Amino acid sequence: MLSSCTYYTYYVPEGSSLHTGPKAETIKIYSGDIDANYTEIAVVAIIGPDNGDAVVNTLKRKVSKLGANAIIHAKLTKLNALPISTGISGVAVRVE
Repeated sequence: MLSSCTYYTYYVPEGSSLHTGPKAETIKIYSGDIDANYTEIAVVAIIGPDNGDAVVNTLKRKVSKLGANAIIHAKLTKLNALPISTGISGVAVRVE
């Protein structure tokens, strides 16, 4: 469980539309671009004082609410501060 020190933000580009998303556990995460047609929904970022799995699951729940079914250009960052934190950023997309 992430504590109250978890930060999440997103930016929805002008002209994007939000949809009802899939279940969070079905969202795919890719480190680069994908060879498929997709619509960019938002640039997303999250940082939390927890292990990577908890932060990934929280991010998936958040982008699902935006209508995304994938995250592309994902970057994972481990911060070796006390407490150890994990950050993830990327682009939430809806793959056709």
